[in-house]
Amino acid sequence: QGVKLPKVTKSPPQVLSKEESGQLIKSLDGHWLQPIVIIALTTGMRLGEILALHWKHFDADAAELKIQQSVSYTKDTGVFLKPPKSETGQRTIALSRLATDTLNKVRANHLERSMALGSSNNDTPVFDRWQQTGQLGKLLPSHIVSDHFRRHIEKLNITKVRFYNLRHTH
Repeated sequence: QGVKLPKVTKSPPQVLSKEESGQLIKSLDGHWLQPIVIIALTTGMRLGEILALHWKHFDADAAELKIQQSVSYTKDTGVFLKPPKSETGQRTIALSRLATDTLNKVRANHLERSMALGSSNNDTPVFDRWQQTGQLGKLLPSHIVSDHFRRHIEKLNITKVRFYNLRHTH
């Protein structure tokens, strides 16, 4: 009683410079991670929010994304959707031209793939497990993205950040 604990000072999160962000994006040309990284860098969204996006959340004409859910994972349940982390988590985000163009390209690839496979479901996750497992429309667990991102960024001559830190870069 009466003992005052010292204040914990948080150091600011490590972020990428504009040049490093560009270098990261360019280094991912043709890689399935690139559009996910672009959305993280340009919107400030959490990884779970990005992976929970479905096409109904994307309005290309208005250049907006509606954040209404997040992806989570447990050993018992596997990958599942849940409400966003905070009360203010449900929100609408204005998109840059780069983010809108990126999502339009991803959508075109999805539509082409769906037509080739004879699938008519047009509300699949924006980022599904197709690239990793061939599973169309299955939620992508965040640890797969984080692991691939960590291995990729270690090869680059830029600030070593975790995927989480990308949201502070925008």
